[in-house]
Amino acid sequence: MQDEDSSDNISSLDDKSFSVKRDLSSSAKFGDVVPLSRSKQQSPSASDDMKSAGISADSLSFGGEAAGSMGLANMRKRNTGVAILSIALAVLNYLWQYLHPLQPIQLLYQMEQKSSPITVIGTTNKPTVVDFWAPWCENCKLLAPTLLQVEEEFGKDLNFVMINGDDSKAWPLIEAFGVDAIPHLALVEADGTVDTALIGPVPKQWLVKDLQVLKENAANEQRQSLPYQMLDVFANRPDQRRIQVQKSTTETLEIQMRLLTCHMSAQSNIFAACSTKCGIPVGVLGELESTNHM
Repeated sequence: MQDEDSSDNISSLDDKSFSVKRDLSSSAKFGDVVPLSRSKQQSPSASDDMKSAGISADSLSFGGEAAGSMGLANMRKRNTGVAILSIALAVLNYLWQYLHPLQPIQLLYQMEQKSSPITVIGTTNKPTVVDFWAPWCENCKLLAPTLLQVEEEFGKDLNFVMINGDDSKAWPLIEAFGVDAIPHLALVEADGTVDTALIGPVPKQWLVKDLQVLKENAANEQRQSLPYQMLDVFANRPDQRRIQVQKSTTETLEIQMRLLTCHMSAQSNIFAACSTKCGIPVGVLGELESTNHM
């Protein structure tokens, strides 16, 4: 009897579902979706699964916030470590330079390597500082740190030329600038005019004020006098105050050096004697006569 009752119940359910499908199909229109089978039991949602597992949404939210805060803390630690390492390296570098200072003679050679060529005088629209020095000169070594500081301050507006007096090739320049003591700082205007020469380890304040005036003179037509002047090499020969160093070839520069070594001027009329003594062709001497290279 129970089997018959259950079969009757199942058949009645099938009849009801069939009638529902028939009603849906009869009332459906074109484009509507009509289920062809009994609707499946709705699967449990993610929230139900979380509840069955004992996990709440609040706990997940808290876990995400905790992970984010841990990542931020790690980033802060890393940045702090990088900052501490940078400061430590800077302190070690300072201590190394303090315990191992650069020798003045090394500083002079480094400045010479970075020196501008002598041809910048009167050709770059910038004033020029020409420093005549020598490795054995103690006053040159004393002046080296001051000159480096001044060069770092005015390097964009002025040319700095280092001339080693011990170099035999420097003798033409030594005679042209009238150098008889070192250190000899020739302060030259932008057009090549030598204003003055500062001799010895001059105070930095003097040099800074003179260079500031040189910088202003290069920008203005009206020229001011330098506040600190010492030796006027060209007082007795003002026509030679303006230095003009042309971009000559190596051969021409060697001829000039040999000519000055002979202590004879190209403007003298003793071309034959100078040619014989120095080995310079007479025609070259005639060309040098018509052109003032220095």
